[in-house]
Amino acid sequence: MEITARPRRRGGVRALKAVLAAVCLASVALLVPAALGYGIHVVGDGAMDGTLSRGSLVLDEQVPRGELAVGDVVTLTPPGAADLVVRRVVAIDDEGVRTTGDATGGDPWVVPETGTERVALTVPALGWPLLALHSMSLPPWAPAGVAIGLAVLLVGLRRAGRGDDDGVPAVAAAAVQGVPARQPTPPVG
Repeated sequence: MEITARPRRRGGVRALKAVLAAVCLASVALLVPAALGYGIHVVGDGAMDGTLSRGSLVLDEQVPRGELAVGDVVTLTPPGAADLVVRRVVAIDDEGVRTTGDATGGDPWVVPETGTERVALTVPALGWPLLALHSMSLPPWAPAGVAIGLAVLLVGLRRAGRGDDDGVPAVAAAAVQGVPARQPTPPVG
């Protein structure tokens, strides 16, 4: 009689590890642009639909005064508002920067040129998780804490998966280790 080992099914743990690794990488990916001096924002309204849809992730950069040009897409805080918006520059004059939403038309405000940042890179739909986090009012160090916590959890799961129980029954393990299996005794007769 031969005893064969069936491997343990660990699909659930592997899937959890994959999800945690993806979240950890995403958290780190958000820290790198910030460390390089880029601002990270999310398009929160539909004013730029057709160009940038709501939920798009935006990386923007500070530009020296005078480098901003008509046609640039910028992030800015409108006068009297608390949240940043993403708009297109339609005019730059002595008063400041005039903007428009591609889907909504001209904006009623003029923003000082120093109050804008030029959009360097956009990634559609990647900002939705950040919009959810923003609504929770988390501190600015939260992405780093999430990344570190997930990394520790991944290491713990990896070590937990290395236990002595590898799915091989003890009888088969004894036979593999050189312990002779019990032989049937011949009939006495």
